[in-house]
Amino acid sequence: MNYLLDTNILIHSVRNIHFKQFIRQKYFKLSNSVFISIVNKAEVLSIAEKNNWGIKKLSLLHQLLNDVYVLPINNQEIVKNYINIDSFSQGRHP
Repeated sequence: MNYLLDTNILIHSVRNIHFKQFIRQKYFKLSNSVFISIVNKAEVLSIAEKNNWGIKKLSLLHQLLNDVYVLPINNQEIVKNYINIDSFSQGRHP
């Protein structure tokens, strides 16, 4: 099975070691196909920079980014999934 993680999952994984372990067990152990979009990568790196994340947090983030496949933005399926995830996270998914 393939998984597409969003920015909130990445941020929460860096902030909470227990959640990171949960994510690794749930997604990385079940599949070799864990993805993020290039937009998620840019967004999480931008958030880290704007919030002056320290060396420890940045290191955890880069470890996580190295463990996922980064998909290019030209994939329509990513756009569709992003819309669904964003709508759901805002409580506005039909």
